[in-house]
Amino acid sequence: MFAVKYDLGKEITSGSFALLMVKHTVDVGGDEDRADINTTTIQPILNVNLPKYWFVTFAPEYRYDWNSDKSFFSLNTLVGKMITKNIVMSVEYRPAVVNDAPLWEHVVEFRIGYFF
Repeated sequence: MFAVKYDLGKEITSGSFALLMVKHTVDVGGDEDRADINTTTIQPILNVNLPKYWFVTFAPEYRYDWNSDKSFFSLNTLVGKMITKNIVMSVEYRPAVVNDAPLWEHVVEFRIGYFF
């Protein structure tokens, strides 16, 4: 995995950032009956901090499966709020746009996190 992050605190708001992540996944062993894994994922991420401890994150995701020569693309969007200094709540929606290598059609994920 390789990632590059740029702080957008001066351009947008404090804590906002842009990030590019590139990940290549391969398997190394396992059951011979299971399909081999050989995928590349490219994901640009834009996180914007909003007033009153709200934030929004746009993280479109592109995956390419080298074994099947198929692609997958989803438009991931997350909205959240820091409830307290230690608790965060968020909801993420991930619709599949290009689904040649079907991973999912639509995903909605609710999260509650606690920072120690």
